[in-house]
Amino acid sequence: MRGLSLAGPAALLVLASLASLHVGPAKPGLPEIVAALLGGGDPAVEAIARYRLVRLLAAAAIGAGLAAAGAGMQFTLRNPLVDPYLLGVSSGASLGALVAVVFLGPSPWLIQLLAFLGAVSAYLVAVGVSGLAGLTGASLIVVGVAVGYLGYSGSVLLMNLYPDRIPFAFSWLLGTVAYTTLRDLEWLVPLTLASLIVLAVLVKRVEALSLGEERAESLGAGVRVTRLLVVSAASLAASSSAAVAGPIGFVGLAAPWLARLLGESRYSRVLVASLLWGALLVVAGDLAARQAAAPRELPLTPLMSLIGAPLLAYLAVRGKRGW
Repeated sequence: MRGLSLAGPAALLVLASLASLHVGPAKPGLPEIVAALLGGGDPAVEAIARYRLVRLLAAAAIGAGLAAAGAGMQFTLRNPLVDPYLLGVSSGASLGALVAVVFLGPSPWLIQLLAFLGAVSAYLVAVGVSGLAGLTGASLIVVGVAVGYLGYSGSVLLMNLYPDRIPFAFSWLLGTVAYTTLRDLEWLVPLTLASLIVLAVLVKRVEALSLGEERAESLGAGVRVTRLLVVSAASLAASSSAAVAGPIGFVGLAAPWLARLLGESRYSRVLVASLLWGALLVVAGDLAARQAAAPRELPLTPLMSLIGAPLLAYLAVRGKRGW
């Protein structure tokens, strides 16, 4: 199981990536797509190839960022049920996007901008209020849930007050990488990489937290600083992905669980395995979203949850019996 936790998702990710480049409503297959990406072939095929590649890279970056963020949050807060959207980031992003659509018009870049600002604002409020209670794991969870409900309530009110203006943002609210552009990647990838670097640098500190807060403090881990940095990096990854593709659920919760259920226990290895599983989940989910009801595309979050939740439950039951 231990070797499978890294080699398995890595191999599956390669296969899913090739399938993502190959599959689409247009005729060009994988050989033509690869040739076009290398600089040869019909300009029309090259345009299709670039679109599929951008979509693939966006899905992989979003999945990896959310999964790594989820692993960091779960280990730092010592709670396997939290995800990167814990601090109300997804609700804040949704509220920001709806504000843009309702009051400023259906401009894609305005939706992304206000979604990102809404997500960051939710994070700042949650961390600020939680700081008054000592920035403990429990306070972050409780305040994050409260902020999430506030954002959700605001979104529901806007959808009820302005139902005629909401359809444009509906697919975004359920998660999709269908509208991702190269310009989106130019800021999504750097922000995601920055989050991953912070999470990687803090590996030893987070592993020290597993020994208990007093022990971690004696080892110089700096519990509150470590917790704040991890939560901030995770929220940045979640905010940037939500701004580009909407709040894609399930990945940040499920990927760390898959890593642990398949044999990993140490945070450093769970982080790497989660990153691979997360990228695989979103790339494969996007592929399924395109093909399940072709030529119509399905939203990512409901589809992934519908398929992945029973699988995760099965692995959890099997893991409990077998280990």
